[in-house]
Amino acid sequence: MGALLIVIALVAGAAAWEIGTEVGGEYLAMFIIEPIDLGASKRVPNTLNDGQARPTDIVEGKVSNVLLAAYDPAAGNGTPIPARVSPKTPRPSGTSPAAKAAHDGDGGAAATPPKENSAPGRGGVADGLNGGPELGALLALIGDAPRRELDGTIFLPIVTQRVFGLRTMLGERISVPVTQEMPGHIVVDPASSTLIQVGNKGFIEAANGRFPFIGQTVTRGDLLALMQPINDHLGQAHTLERIQDLTNQIDMARKRMARLEEVIYIRYRDSKIEALRVEITGLQRQLDVLRDAIEMRYELRAKTDGIVSRVEAQVGQYVDQGQTIFEIVDPSRLWVEATAFEPYQAGQVQDATAFTPDGKKLALRFVGGGLKLRNQATPLRFEIINPVSDLTVDNPVTVVVRSRTGAVSGIKVPRSALLHGADGRQIVWERRSAERFVGHHVSSQSIDAGYVLITEGLPASLRVVLEGAAILDQVR
Repeated sequence: MGALLIVIALVAGAAAWEIGTEVGGEYLAMFIIEPIDLGASKRVPNTLNDGQARPTDIVEGKVSNVLLAAYDPAAGNGTPIPARVSPKTPRPSGTSPAAKAAHDGDGGAAATPPKENSAPGRGGVADGLNGGPELGALLALIGDAPRRELDGTIFLPIVTQRVFGLRTMLGERISVPVTQEMPGHIVVDPASSTLIQVGNKGFIEAANGRFPFIGQTVTRGDLLALMQPINDHLGQAHTLERIQDLTNQIDMARKRMARLEEVIYIRYRDSKIEALRVEITGLQRQLDVLRDAIEMRYELRAKTDGIVSRVEAQVGQYVDQGQTIFEIVDPSRLWVEATAFEPYQAGQVQDATAFTPDGKKLALRFVGGGLKLRNQATPLRFEIINPVSDLTVDNPVTVVVRSRTGAVSGIKVPRSALLHGADGRQIVWERRSAERFVGHHVSSQSIDAGYVLITEGLPASLRVVLEGAAILDQVR
């Protein structure tokens, strides 16, 4: 009986020891040991607060040189962004299988599934922003990645907003005159002579060993080229015949004058000699003109200051009468020609501005409009006030004309804030909160070359995204 009790006591003790060891291991795994497969840690590592640790000491794997430079305190890049990935914790030794399972995340109370917004998910969002692998790694270190919610709003972290340079402003309702947008293009000032044409047919020759080229700056009166005129065979034969006739007349007049000088007793002798001298002088001048016409070179000179913008001939080329050889454009005297599709618009122009496809703004002064339709539209002419550099003739522009009558109210925003969606509708993004953005479909009209007026779809007192709004459309 005693031996049986001893055996029962040994078995009960071994069972209690096994149960106590397993429970203790689970307790350690749950409250003391930090699992490694539970996603990004919410704790800010202490090594990032003192600015001494490198990213490679915190995050596993290789980090690009760009990200290393972003975290380098010596580079003056500001406070490093805390990483949300916890370092691996070594597996404790001497624990039970249950503790090991809890530590590895394969079971136990401490094991939780990985979060949806993990590093691979952030990489996908970065690819949607067309930022490349470096941007994906940066967003992975930032933590929360940009994303589009089910209700259509955009979540964009503050750090990402700084990366892309988002700027906002508070919308204010104003009233402005009614405006119309017109297509147009840049033309030359008709008061400046820009075409160099030839008056006769002939061959082009270089002047002083040089020939004008496109982009050359010239001043008024500069010699550009020479032209040797030519005649047809009949005209050339007539000229040679006339030269020979004048030569014969000159010889005959000289002989008559010599005969008068030999004979002394002739009535009015001195008057006749003087008449022959005047006749010989006139015939000699006619002869010189005809001889010069055969070997004459016409000079082609610049008629205005500007830049040679077109060269239509080469040295030795045959040109016809009236052909354009050079075109000179004065960049300080340019106009804009717009197309008005309503006849009344020409009489209601108050002032106007224009902008080029690359965003250059032009101040215009209305000159006038024609009474003859061109392609079922009225041409309007505007003078450019203080033209900016790099303007080219025939470059398309958009002209914004303010009318003398009528007014409209709305929210004034820069043109950079107005986007066009995939369906063609206009979109303006509102900053609803610090990291939430909402898109609004709106209607607008132009104010001038730099601003538009939101007439419908956007209430007042909303914070509108001015710069970087195109990034929000790329978030998926």
